[in-house]
Amino acid sequence: MKLKINKTTLNSISPPTSGQKFFWDCDIPNFGVRITPKSTKSYIVQTRIAGATKRITIGRFPGVTPEVARKQAVKILGFIASGIDPTLEKKKAKAANITLKEAVTHYLKVRELQPNTIKDIKVEFKNSFGDWMDLPLLRISRKMVEKRYLNRCKASKSRANSAMRYLRAIFNLAISEYRDGDDSPIIKSNPVSILSESKIWKKVSRRKSILSPQDLELWIPAIHQLGDIPVRKNGEGKQLPKLRNGKLHADFFMFCALTGCRKSEAQNLMKNDINWRTNTFTFRNTKNHTHHNLPMSDYLKVILDRRCNESPGDKVFGSKHHAGAVPTNFRTSYARIQHLTGLTFTLHDLRRLAATSMERLGVPGYTIKAILNHKTGANDVTGGYVQVDQSMMLKALKQLEQFIVSHG
Repeated sequence: MKLKINKTTLNSISPPTSGQKFFWDCDIPNFGVRITPKSTKSYIVQTRIAGATKRITIGRFPGVTPEVARKQAVKILGFIASGIDPTLEKKKAKAANITLKEAVTHYLKVRELQPNTIKDIKVEFKNSFGDWMDLPLLRISRKMVEKRYLNRCKASKSRANSAMRYLRAIFNLAISEYRDGDDSPIIKSNPVSILSESKIWKKVSRRKSILSPQDLELWIPAIHQLGDIPVRKNGEGKQLPKLRNGKLHADFFMFCALTGCRKSEAQNLMKNDINWRTNTFTFRNTKNHTHHNLPMSDYLKVILDRRCNESPGDKVFGSKHHAGAVPTNFRTSYARIQHLTGLTFTLHDLRRLAATSMERLGVPGYTIKAILNHKTGANDVTGGYVQVDQSMMLKALKQLEQFIVSHG
């Protein structure tokens, strides 16, 4: 139906009972109004663009007056007549204003990432780019990246490298996905590339700390004392308190040392991931995106049985003092062990301890890799042929157990 689009006619037209009604202006071709059953009235331009019929919404009545809508319709039709697709231009403008926060959110949504990786990304962007999150990606320049990287390196080179690798990944996805009407990237280059082009990346030496056999003679007894009330003089209660999760931490440390597993793998181990019939347990969704199955040595059986009985939740290493929550902070136990032995260590040191101890014991390299769940490289043809089974891993884990436990 055609009519003169003005306030009077728009106030007089009635909504449909279902679907939509369209009224077209008698003066400007392809300019009209769409009305819904809820009486929502929207100005539209409908015409053919590149051989396809497209409908462009201008705004709603009465928020936009007929006069303003009429001028906008003429402008849009003029663009179309000139070969410009307003819908693509709008899409391009929107993509050009994508903020870093929006890009990070999109990245986390479309990428298959481990929970710990997601957490790490959020922490890094908060700490390294908190003041950039509302900036459009196009406003983040190479010089800004260089300056921020060098500044972050003053606190920690490794964290600065990690933050910039995450930022590089965000930009790579944005370059791939945010396109204009000609399917050309809105963002032409990755600003993080300046770090490689200018050779600014800082090298970070790989940690090599490890507990030696001599250290184990002090460390093992100290581990077993974590659940005890320490011997202390009057007034030393605050310095040497009883550790509520001391026994749990002790089992956690020993489990990591006897399996070489990652901290997150132990933390996420569920009770139903233990198969008592086959005496095996499974780490799910590990760092290399696979499930990892290991056999239980005798000491591991004792640890897992005790933890399953004491944990009130579904996770093996859940705390009975925190409704089954798995500990994430081992600071008090680290401090107690240092007080007793003078030794400092990290949970990843225990992974190195397991690997080095098995090497010391003559365990074949491919068996060690299998236990640690390290992937065989694409160029390692022999590794593709060597199949390490459960019996081979159990033999190695028993050797590792004997070596570590004997030092206690």
